[in-house]
Amino acid sequence: MPCWVTPFAVDNARANRYDYDSHALKLRYVHRESLANLPLELELEGKFEDRRYKSPDPFIQTEREDTRLRLSAELRLLITEYASVSVHVKNSDYDSNLPTASYSDLVVGTELRLSF
Repeated sequence: MPCWVTPFAVDNARANRYDYDSHALKLRYVHRESLANLPLELELEGKFEDRRYKSPDPFIQTEREDTRLRLSAELRLLITEYASVSVHVKNSDYDSNLPTASYSDLVVGTELRLSF
């Protein structure tokens, strides 16, 4: 089932240099199937965010501008009503005119979840 969200956020931090306005677009898709009569769920998600900071950053002497792109995929197999196992991949790319805030992050993992 496809879903999209277009949030607008304002962050009012204690230090003015961290205050920003943010526009984002988030897309999410969930597909459900069964594998050997067990529920299987695939979830794909992407988020793009554009942040504009309100005050000049002391290190770059101008307003900070960040662009964030996050992509993720997760495959979850529900073993019982209370237990599931999943494999996930998450990639994040953060770009900023503040060099120390620009980086990429890749996370690959598995999860065994017990819910009570």
